[in-house]
Amino acid sequence: MAQFKPEHRTVLVVDDDPDCRSVLKAVVETRGVHVLEACSGPRAVQLVKSGNPALHGAILDYNMPVMNGVNTLTALRQLRPGLKAILCSSSPESECLRGAKVDGMVFLAKPFSLASLGAALEQTLAPGPAGPGPKRKPRTEHRAKSPEV
Repeated sequence: MAQFKPEHRTVLVVDDDPDCRSVLKAVVETRGVHVLEACSGPRAVQLVKSGNPALHGAILDYNMPVMNGVNTLTALRQLRPGLKAILCSSSPESECLRGAKVDGMVFLAKPFSLASLGAALEQTLAPGPAGPGPKRKPRTEHRAKSPEV
């Protein structure tokens, strides 16, 4: 994956599980990307409304109380149109995305490998507008050799 300078790329990690959020933050930061964190959908929206600088993508857990990942992304896109995202869930993709407008989003089924997360992050941070979705989970040939998140 191409390394980005932290001051050039910022990703918002939204997960109600502090352990998952911490691991995602650590993995993303090892790739040279600056990370903002939120423990819920409403907190993520509040953080973006507060005028934080450039936001290039979001990593969202689907199963969160109050506001799920798809609803959070919808609210974030009201503030940042075209925001690209990675949606993570242990629920089936079809269940998570039923009736949702998900252009510019990559779905990752939990547990996922570090390689899959890296590929999804690269796709999310690629220059250009959010394209048609849903995008499929990046596949890796040697999934067993890569630690899972």
